[in-house]
Amino acid sequence: MPRLSSSQYLATRRSLFADWFLKIPVLSHLPYAEQLTLHEFFAFTKHLNDTEALAHRRAATAADPSLPHRAGKVMKRFDRLSTIDWEAERRKQAATGQKPSGHKVIHGLARPEPGLDRIARSIAERIVHEIEEEQDAS
Repeated sequence: MPRLSSSQYLATRRSLFADWFLKIPVLSHLPYAEQLTLHEFFAFTKHLNDTEALAHRRAATAADPSLPHRAGKVMKRFDRLSTIDWEAERRKQAATGQKPSGHKVIHGLARPEPGLDRIARSIAERIVHEIEEEQDAS
């Protein structure tokens, strides 16, 4: 794969950032490890200006020289998946009148960093639940 120019890198980063906020993000159709590869190389969920983004690219490449190649391979898959109209696919499946087979397909969206606010909220809810159970038992 030819080397990405700085402008191509930034354009791809913007494209991934835009996809992140779609109702049905294409990213969610990629395996978890491939999503993380894109996060590591493009850092598209971080608020970086162009200069900072290019500095991140240099640092990421220095830390893992094969990362640009792996990210390029994943981007080829991402580009192929981007051509699919996911809403139309879902409507087409619903319009066929086929009864659900009982199989559910779940597409996950990898987050590059843990959602500490969600973890804290979950722990707090668990503590409140346990306190309420203790009070009900006594």
